[in-house]
Amino acid sequence: MNIFFLENISDINKINGDTFNHLKAHHVRINDIIYFTDGKGTLAKAVISDFSKQSITAHILETQLMPKSKTNSTLFAPLLKQSERFDWMIEKAVELGVSNIIPIITELTIKSSIKISRLQNIIKAASLQSLKYYFPTISEPICFDEAIELHKNTKRVIAYCGDEIQKLDLFECINADEDVSIFIGPEGDFTYEEINKAIAYGIIPVSLGHQRLRSETAAIFSLTIFALKNHL
Repeated sequence: MNIFFLENISDINKINGDTFNHLKAHHVRINDIIYFTDGKGTLAKAVISDFSKQSITAHILETQLMPKSKTNSTLFAPLLKQSERFDWMIEKAVELGVSNIIPIITELTIKSSIKISRLQNIIKAASLQSLKYYFPTISEPICFDEAIELHKNTKRVIAYCGDEIQKLDLFECINADEDVSIFIGPEGDFTYEEINKAIAYGIIPVSLGHQRLRSETAAIFSLTIFALKNHL
């Protein structure tokens, strides 16, 4: 089954823009049955009733509110110097079921700005491809000191490569059926001062194993563990 994005689902929908182009690319025809989501949990079954060069008209046959995941994961994502690597990380994080993405600016962050609209399009496309009815959120970048104040009602872990402190194994640290927030550092990792500050705020330092991973790989590795623990 393919699903397509429709921001405002009503009984009769005249579709143009990106969704129109996506439907055309799938060679839909009059009387074809298709499915839409608004990214907020609604799944709509529709039939194509009219097709022109400028738009498609779809009549909604039925709608249902899909169940939400029992657990949420938040990725405090490192801003990466190369945009394509950051884009890849966001795309794969969505496919692995991330709920929220909060880019963070740390002491060793090189690039400090992102184009939210472009990333939202990446999130939308990845969500549709992986049949997700609730699209993850992404925020503007925030500083590290602000980030460690957030999501205190979740289990918060911070990945760190250094050996100066005792760390837990991430796989052993994450349990099923609990919300998790994962902090991943930029190229060059977090500083020792940042790690100590995070610990002071109750964030658990964790190890991702003996190998040194790129920032985007560390993010995907961590979210994969969360997905495995929760059978997502």
